[in-house]
Amino acid sequence: MRVQFQGIPRPIAFDDCVDLLDRLAAISQGWRWQVTQDASAPIISVAADKAGWRIVSQWTPTPAVYDNPADILCALLADLVLAYVEADSRLLCLHAGAVAIGQGPAAPLFVFPAESQAGKSTLTAALATAGGRIYSDDVLPIDLSSPTANAVAIGLAPRPRLPLPDALGDHRRDALLHRMASRNSRYGYVALTGEQLAPLGERRPITAFVRLERATGPAALTTASRSEIIKLLLQQNFGARPPAAEMVERFAALTAAAHCWRLSYNDIDEAIALLMAQARGANSISHRLSA
Repeated sequence: MRVQFQGIPRPIAFDDCVDLLDRLAAISQGWRWQVTQDASAPIISVAADKAGWRIVSQWTPTPAVYDNPADILCALLADLVLAYVEADSRLLCLHAGAVAIGQGPAAPLFVFPAESQAGKSTLTAALATAGGRIYSDDVLPIDLSSPTANAVAIGLAPRPRLPLPDALGDHRRDALLHRMASRNSRYGYVALTGEQLAPLGERRPITAFVRLERATGPAALTTASRSEIIKLLLQQNFGARPPAAEMVERFAALTAAAHCWRLSYNDIDEAIALLMAQARGANSISHRLSA
């Protein structure tokens, strides 16, 4: 069967594994697809057999085989995101988490550019339990076409590593484990409500870039230099890469329009409290300016 995803120009082929679409629906918001008769070469092909699931794509030219449904789902989502981002030349892509904290379209958006295993997925998922609206936990497109660059929600549930860390309080750990929709021994997708997970394509200006640092002692949110954040953004950018000078110019503009912070923490509840306090302050300023 061939399926056309909105925003992706070529079809995706599913051979004896249509159930993957049900799994995708359980952990996504705003991803739309329909069966198509398009006979053009699929951009992604997934097939199931006795060995498991096999995936081939423009980004995975050598077939990769998985025997766990969470693993094939992860591989499929990675290729779908790349297909979606590369189809839109306006988008720049970061390895980053992003969460809007507060109610309504004016709620401030915090972006957490970070390397793998920095804790951004766990923090992002935990923020959803505290009233956050997730835009991404790993891959964040940024639309540079408007005067104010906007983060673009990727519409996929967060995937924290397992086991969940001790730094996560028991109440949040229980809440996340209760919502695990697909998991293996290393990570699990946390199914969220429509209020907790922004749909694919929803846009919001960036309020702050926050560098994550795991540390002992009480959590602290301090000012980071723009040059430090620009360097981090350059390291976490992937996909289409304009010339280096142009990238520096783009990130300089992004950081000039946003706060630059460093969050040092061990206890996730403490980190959330600091971020929520900043969100309330940003909301208060926004309301005064619009009054």
